[in-house]
Amino acid sequence: MMVALKRFGCYGNAASIGMLARFFRLGEGTIELYTNRCIMAVLQMQSQLVTWPTREKRATLSNEYADLGFEGSIGLIDGTLIVLHECPQKDGPDYYSRKGFYAIATLIACDQAKNITYVYTGWPGCSHDQRLTIPAYRRQRNLQLTNDQHKFNQHLSSVRVVVENCIGLLKGRFQSLKGLRMRISGKRDLIRVTAWIMACVTLHNYLNQGENFDLDEDTTDSHHPPDDDIEANEIGNHHPTLAGTTKQTEVMTQVLEFLAQ
Repeated sequence: MMVALKRFGCYGNAASIGMLARFFRLGEGTIELYTNRCIMAVLQMQSQLVTWPTREKRATLSNEYADLGFEGSIGLIDGTLIVLHECPQKDGPDYYSRKGFYAIATLIACDQAKNITYVYTGWPGCSHDQRLTIPAYRRQRNLQLTNDQHKFNQHLSSVRVVVENCIGLLKGRFQSLKGLRMRISGKRDLIRVTAWIMACVTLHNYLNQGENFDLDEDTTDSHHPPDDDIEANEIGNHHPTLAGTTKQTEVMTQVLEFLAQ
């Protein structure tokens, strides 16, 4: 556990296998073995720690967000990039992000207490947030946002800062996510990277809940990383739909009425 936590918490030269092997006076293969075993053990708790809110919890969260003008909401969502230390051998250019480094795109949802309730990771870094989710109001080419749209975006930004802080806290605790020193040469390596990220997320929630978390030792469900081989046409059409536009307008109207009170 000590070896794995050290690796989770380091990035840069301090995270190299050789450096850690000398630090712990262990063989490099032993470092990898201990880390893999710990990751699998941590993922045994994922189903208990990284969970979608229950019906009762959703009702509570909905009331909390109603006080912020977003009645019916149960969480906050944002995308982030998990930096890769080196270019993946397979489809390397696809992982080159718009920010100038190789990365894996990750979608994270959390509640007001910064507990992560949903994670979707494994997309190449070139994938924009809009490919994983639909943004707020955007300024169309040759058009300006209305005053109401500006007000909505500003209020939304002030509320969603919680998920940005959550992501910052996650990467602050597990700084390996700022520069994963893992080589991706195929699907198996991508699964290992995904498992690493999910282990860090699971431990993040464990630290957040502290003594309030009771481990169910009878749980036998194990975590199997999701199959990330999703065809592009399975993601769906990202052009605005009538139902989506109508819902967006309803939410904006609700927020503007809240701000006018």
